[in-house]
Amino acid sequence: LWLAQRHDGEIVSADSMQVYRYLDIGTGKVLPHERRVPHHLIDVTDISQPYSAALYQITARTAIDDICLRGLLPVVCGGTGLYVRAALDDMDFPPGQQVNNALRAELESLADSKGADALIERLRSLDPAAVDLIHPNNTRRLIRAIEMAHEGRRYSQQASGFRAYRPHYPTRYF
Repeated sequence: LWLAQRHDGEIVSADSMQVYRYLDIGTGKVLPHERRVPHHLIDVTDISQPYSAALYQITARTAIDDICLRGLLPVVCGGTGLYVRAALDDMDFPPGQQVNNALRAELESLADSKGADALIERLRSLDPAAVDLIHPNNTRRLIRAIEMAHEGRRYSQQASGFRAYRPHYPTRYF
């Protein structure tokens, strides 16, 4: 907020939870009356709607481009490192379906009934190197890695390039 106020900027939230309406407790949202500059990507979807870093990338870049077109400074801040990178780096997300994804529903059901170990074994058969990169309790990421394998991509290959991304915008990190 300080930076945006002093440099003709607007805030672009990179928090994966602040995008949800009515999810105010525990998310650290700046209250509307405390927003002394415009804030973007806060309260943009309902908790019942699927949301992802890939969707965030699209909406964040739209906001950033709009802010730049008006000659102002976009200040991307907050929460999730993946969301910051999705907005600012040349990250390419696999096209996986967000809604009505039969494979995801099957994998979520498998995780509910047999636990993360069943996901780990499935992933081990598809992308063994990914198993060592994902925490065993992170079922969401295990599921996404399995989806990627079904799409012909490897989580392990994508993860190995995390440090190699080039910026999409000229960026300064603080």
